[in-house]
Amino acid sequence: MIFLSISFFAFRCEEDKSPEFVFMIFELPFNVTPGNDYINVGDTLWITSEIPDTIHEYYSGDYYKIVNFDFSFSLGIRKLVSGGFNFGDQPGATAQFNFIQEIGSIPFFGETFSDFKLVYINEKYVSKIGIIPQSTGVYCLNFLGPSQLELKSVTDLGRTLDGRQRIPAYETLFFIINGGNNNLSLLRENCILSSDSNPNNYRAFYYEQKGTFTFRVVE
Repeated sequence: MIFLSISFFAFRCEEDKSPEFVFMIFELPFNVTPGNDYINVGDTLWITSEIPDTIHEYYSGDYYKIVNFDFSFSLGIRKLVSGGFNFGDQPGATAQFNFIQEIGSIPFFGETFSDFKLVYINEKYVSKIGIIPQSTGVYCLNFLGPSQLELKSVTDLGRTLDGRQRIPAYETLFFIINGGNNNLSLLRENCILSSDSNPNNYRAFYYEQKGTFTFRVVE
């Protein structure tokens, strides 16, 4: 009886220990082609991805196997109307484009941001979406992660050395377009980037400078 009591007490102590919450940022790479800084009205820009399901995590530098998961992010399209406006203040321009949903889908279209769904095929997250501009101007597309994601069901981080459960906690998603070769100079010419005035803000840096693609539409 004493042995059982000690075992039960030890088990309760393990259960009562506060878990360690591990904040995580996953990086999702995309390509936009052609990668020129201009395109003609009526031509097509292709947004594509073939993201292996072993995904890079920003803080740790490690890769995590995440199988058939809905990352629940959005595609944004803005028209850059004034070099004196902040990036986030530029108006949405989704309505000025037609879309080809070849692989993946955009089930909902918003003024600025629209849901963007990947397809999980052969251990990869795949997409091929075409956007066709209908009017001239300077535009910028980017991605926006959700405010919340539940990672516990898809990522097991084990326990700490003292036995506490390590629970994955979603912070945000980072998107990288064309490996960062995304016509950033054209973006800077046509809006104000908060990441330029505050370079230590790594979230703004990725959002504005790594996860954007800027292009001019001409006749």
